[in-house]
Amino acid sequence: MQDVRPAIMLTNITAEKWEALLPDLFSCQQLQTLSLDNPEGLDGAAAKIIMEKLPALKHLTVIRPELGDAQEMVSFISALKLSQLRSFSYPFYEFQVPVLRAIAGLTGLQGLGLTFNEYPPVDLHDLAPLTNLTSLTLIQNDWTPDEPAAQFKEWARERRETVAAWMISCHNLASLYIFSMPALVPAIADALPHLRLEKLHIYDTKCSMDLWRALRSQRLKYLFLKECGWTEGWHDCLAESCEPVYRVRREHVQAVMDAVLAMPCLRGLRLHTCFNLTTEHLREMVRCVPRLETLSCMVACEKGDQTEPLEILEEFKHLTSLTLLGWTTL
Repeated sequence: MQDVRPAIMLTNITAEKWEALLPDLFSCQQLQTLSLDNPEGLDGAAAKIIMEKLPALKHLTVIRPELGDAQEMVSFISALKLSQLRSFSYPFYEFQVPVLRAIAGLTGLQGLGLTFNEYPPVDLHDLAPLTNLTSLTLIQNDWTPDEPAAQFKEWARERRETVAAWMISCHNLASLYIFSMPALVPAIADALPHLRLEKLHIYDTKCSMDLWRALRSQRLKYLFLKECGWTEGWHDCLAESCEPVYRVRREHVQAVMDAVLAMPCLRGLRLHTCFNLTTEHLREMVRCVPRLETLSCMVACEKGDQTEPLEILEEFKHLTSLTLLGWTTL
C-alpha cells in the first residue's frame, strides 16, 4: 500500500538517537538541522538514508561521545557526499584518529565544532584539508590527565606553523571559538594578521602578549577573551623577559587596550582580564568603541566609589547588556 502520510514541514529536530526518528523521518523533506543525543545507529546505512530521503539536511550535531571503537561513525561520515553537510559538531571521549580523518574528508564543510573530553587532539593537523570553513569551534574539557596534556602542549609547540597555516588557508573564516586550549594560542596569534574574523572567543589566552599584539590587525564585531590568572601564562611571559614584573604587567595592560581601541566596529565585548579597567580605560573605550551593545569586564572602583565608572558607562548609548565582574551591588 502506498504511504499517504502528509509531509511534515519541520526544519529542526532534536532526538535521543537515530532509530527513534524512523519511519517518520522519511516525511521530513524540509529537515535542515538534526541534533542527536546518542550517536548509536549512525553508520553507512544511515548516511545513505540521509542522502536519499533528507536532501535538505545540512547541519548535524552529535551531543554525546561514542564510547566504543567508533567504526560506525567512521563509516557514516565516509559514506556522506562531500557536499551533504555544511556544518558538523561532534564530541570525542577517547580521542579517535579515524573519526578525525573521516571528518577531514568532508571538504564541503563550512562549520565545524569539536569537543574533546579528557584526551586532547594531538592529530588536529589532519584537518588541514578543510579550507572552506567559515566557523571553527574547538573545546577541551577543563580536566585533562597530566600525560595527555603534556603531549598536547608538546604537539602544539612542534605543529605551531602547521596549525597557523591551516587557519590561514581558511580564507573565509569569520568565527573562531577556542575553549580551554591555551597551547593553541601561539598558532592563533601567528594566523590572526592573515584572517578577517567577525567573532573571536578564546577561553584561557595564556596571558599571551603576542595574541594581543596580533589582535590589532582585526576589526571584530564580537570579542570574548578570558585570562586565567597570573599563573602559568605569566610564568612563561616573565621567563621570556628581563623586565621587572610591574613593567611586564604595565605593557600587558597597554597591549590589551591598544587591541580593543583598534576595533571601532565592536558590538560585543567580553573582556575577562587579569586586571581591572580604570575609569580612563572606560573613557577611551567610549571614544574609540562607541557602538558597543554588550559589555562584560572587570572595572576598578577607585576608593570604593562606583559612581564615576557608572557615569562613564552611561555614555555607551547603544548598550543593552552590561556585566561588571566582581561587583556585588549597584
